[in-house]
Amino acid sequence: MAWKPISERDFSALLREEIAQLDSEGRELNEAYSIQPVTMLIAHAPGAAPDPVFVVARSGTVVVYYDDVEEEFATGRVVTEGAIEGLSLFGALNWALRGLLSSA
Repeated sequence: MAWKPISERDFSALLREEIAQLDSEGRELNEAYSIQPVTMLIAHAPGAAPDPVFVVARSGTVVVYYDDVEEEFATGRVVTEGAIEGLSLFGALNWALRGLLSSA
């Protein structure tokens, strides 16, 4: 079966579930750094065509986004507005939010 990007509807449901599972530190980080989800592009391999991802938190140029190829939340760095590079996978949103600060 061919891979398909996650739909906005399915992502919204997933994000609600992840937010509901945040611990107290994760809730604080989410309140401080979350943004209205926006779509940016990331290339998963050098020379590969970029894929759209949903960005959910931002601190300066460091973002938390959902990587639907790997099916986990990750951090990356905005290189030009709308484009991300670098990939640090964290699994759950709770851990990716902590990675937002350690990657800054």
